[in-house]
Amino acid sequence: MALNHRVSSGGRPDLAASLLGDERVILMSVKAASNSAIRTIKVSCDRCKQIVDALRGEEFTAGFYDMTKWEKYQRENEQCVCNSCMYADPKYVERWGSCS
Repeated sequence: MALNHRVSSGGRPDLAASLLGDERVILMSVKAASNSAIRTIKVSCDRCKQIVDALRGEEFTAGFYDMTKWEKYQRENEQCVCNSCMYADPKYVERWGSCS
């Protein structure tokens, strides 16, 4: 399942609740250490050509889709697709719903 929205509250749940209008959310803080498997990266979207700030972990990505793992939605020669482009893909929306 893809994480659709992220809120940065600096570790303060009270601030996150006020930013979200008291909606209940789970907040996670990730700090990459030199030995961490989570890396901040820049990715070029193969559809819109935008540069996206993203995260890559051993078993997840955030900010983009690794199309080798999402072959059902992959177009020819695609490796990385940003969240915005994926959320606009008709096949993705048909299966997973709209993120708006």
